Amino acid sequence: MMLYFSKILLATPYGHLTSTDLHSDKNLHQREVLYSPPQIDPPRISNSMVAFIVMGFLLWTHAVMADFNWTAYNMDSNNSKFYNAPPCPLASNNLGWNALKNQDGTYYTTNKRPVVIMYDSWDSAQLNAFLGQYILEAMGYRVQMVQRINYELGIEFYNDVVDLEFEIWLQDLGASFKQITQTDKVALNLGAIGYNGNYGLYIPSYLLDDHPDWNLDFFRFLYNPLHTSIFPASGTGPRLIINGQPLCDDLPGLCINATYTPPQCKPPSTRRCIELFHYDPSFATGIFQRMIDGLDLPVTLTFLGASTAEGFFREALQRREAVFMMAIVPTVFAADANLTRVLFPGNNPTQYAAFLKDSSVPLTTEPQSSLLQKLGSRRFSRDFPELETLFTKYLLPEDQINLMLKNMAVNGWTTRESSCDWFKKSQDVWGTWIPPVPKSVGEYHLFIFGGSLGS
Repeated sequence: MMLYFSKILLATPYGHLTSTDLHSDKNLHQREVLYSPPQIDPPRISNSMVAFIVMGFLLWTHAVMADFNWTAYNMDSNNSKFYNAPPCPLASNNLGWNALKNQDGTYYTTNKRPVVIMYDSWDSAQLNAFLGQYILEAMGYRVQMVQRINYELGIEFYNDVVDLEFEIWLQDLGASFKQITQTDKVALNLGAIGYNGNYGLYIPSYLLDDHPDWNLDFFRFLYNPLHTSIFPASGTGPRLIINGQPLCDDLPGLCINATYTPPQCKPPSTRRCIELFHYDPSFATGIFQRMIDGLDLPVTLTFLGASTAEGFFREALQRREAVFMMAIVPTVFAADANLTRVLFPGNNPTQYAAFLKDSSVPLTTEPQSSLLQKLGSRRFSRDFPELETLFTKYLLPEDQINLMLKNMAVNGWTTRESSCDWFKKSQDVWGTWIPPVPKSVGEYHLFIFGGSLGS
């Protein structure tokens, strides 16, 4: 079926389409053609005409979005029902943006198209995304929440179908981030999110109380057989078997039979090695294996599964056992558990640059903290210029993200509930990000899902 429109601007899930004649088949390919609208004398357009046109395009766009193939752009939209959190209204909304009106009497923010926020599956990413939803809804904007399907970055920006993304790990997606923000310039770098992400090695803090003179928070304790004697010997800890098979296998240098065993822990060596419990070889891939090699640590790696490792960790902590573990910050587990990070020599960028080129290069320093970033699309910049300042100023302190994560553990809350609780109690923090409300919208505009037909 062909659709024909003449001399209009449309804002759809595909971005803005402009043309004197827009022809669209069922795939609705995106086109942008420079178009100068005819001069319109604003007073001649009645409010009833505005309402009629707006309603028509609302209905048309709703039909288009129902058929929009979100998954083609690495987005799970819940069958176009989206993953929005329930409303989280403020007891007293004094932001002012939700009351701002266009000259035709319609509300400025509500009359724009929805802001599309894509988030990743882990808790801290969800907390930020839902906080973004709550702030925008308090300002009167409509929001659509979608989940990332594959842990990849780019296609949604090249096709201009997303607006905002939070907590981008440069350690994982740095190459794609640089490509889309600096080389191809299809995304806008909105700056740091306010806290860093870390992969680190930890022990329970109670071990420091039990052995105050052993300096267990510094990696050199691993060379002292007396100090390592309290930890499980290699091969004696828990194992995860899935359908009779190890979690990972046949990955030389990374994982054989769900473990990594360095030469110093194999015959003919008689050194006593201890187990370091890890999630999955896809997390911080190769880093801790090469640190074990480079520092000649009497340590083997045991992989317990991305979704099951923390269950093993929590049981060990409840029994006050000595356990040496890899942990990820920020997470609910790290925020709730009383852990102490074991310090290693500080990150050497030159060393890690060589490691990125050759994953067999030994490492003698710990991984660098990942600078977590925010991204906006060209479409977001074009359709919501008033919001760029907000999300550039959006900086969530480390103690506040940890507070939300800890509340999830202590209160049994979901990410939606914890984010809502923080949103209601912390306007003194996020309220400073909100731009001042203009006295008026200014020149006459006809807004159709965020687009303007001219002035």
